[in-house]
Amino acid sequence: MRQKRKKSPSKILDEIFGSPRLSGEERLYFCPKCNHHNKNFSVNVQKSLWKCWVCSFKGVGLRNLLLATNNSNRINELPLEKYDNNIISLESVREMLSTTEDDPTSLPEEYEPILIDGHKKARKYLEGRGITTEDIIKYKLGVCYSGRYAGRIIFPSFDSEGNLNYFVARTYHEDNDYKYLAPRSRPNIVFNGIFVDWSKPVWLVEGAFDHLFVPNSIPLLGSSIKKDSMILEKAIKNNTTVILALDGDVRAGKVFKIAKFLSSHSIEVYIAQNNTEKDINELYLSGELPDILKNVKKYSIEQSILEKIREIS
Repeated sequence: MRQKRKKSPSKILDEIFGSPRLSGEERLYFCPKCNHHNKNFSVNVQKSLWKCWVCSFKGVGLRNLLLATNNSNRINELPLEKYDNNIISLESVREMLSTTEDDPTSLPEEYEPILIDGHKKARKYLEGRGITTEDIIKYKLGVCYSGRYAGRIIFPSFDSEGNLNYFVARTYHEDNDYKYLAPRSRPNIVFNGIFVDWSKPVWLVEGAFDHLFVPNSIPLLGSSIKKDSMILEKAIKNNTTVILALDGDVRAGKVFKIAKFLSSHSIEVYIAQNNTEKDINELYLSGELPDILKNVKKYSIEQSILEKIREIS
């Protein structure tokens, strides 16, 4: 049987955004965000960079472009993208990931994309946690060797339009007591909102790395949720079902407190039954995660009371 020939990235983009105006390495389309009447949306397929020169809608990675424009169903047609010095320079990544004047958050000056040659310790640590090359590319994981975040994996967060809005830094040295560091002031954001589809059930997990192993998930960066949380706002606005999948060492009372809070805002809430002491990553590595994610129960006040009785007895 004759194998079907794969389409080029340029062909896929043309099918999605229409016929482009060509300018050197750039393909210029009508902007999918601001719909300006001129073709000012530039995509450089070779460098995997994209930017609208009118509304500044921009980002890195063709896959991220498809995610940001609600074309995630075409992502698997694209070849794997790779950061290296011949395709995307470190300077280009920094430029595209830097924030606007209205957003005080930016990546550390020492940030380096992990897929540039080297970074053996960082890559070994990630591989040990089950994180693949494709994960590194998709989530733009980086590393720092100096400064406040030295010896740490940098995990950026992007909003729904592909703009950097926060990051967390996780040590890859297991003897370091301070596992996580982050900018001192945390904005009210949906961490990696670019990957969230609010029309489907959304999973809430604890940490940024847990988020890699649970589809359509948001890391709380802790085990609580604030009253003014943007997650709450988005869930209410979109009438989204929420599923809690917190680590096994979180007390049931704390889980039910979050569930009760969300439920009080007319959000349908389910809870993944993690009766182990393991976190999401440990469950993934042990092969137990699929069963945990299948075993979810709808939250009710009665269930909460029964769990509290079990804790006391």
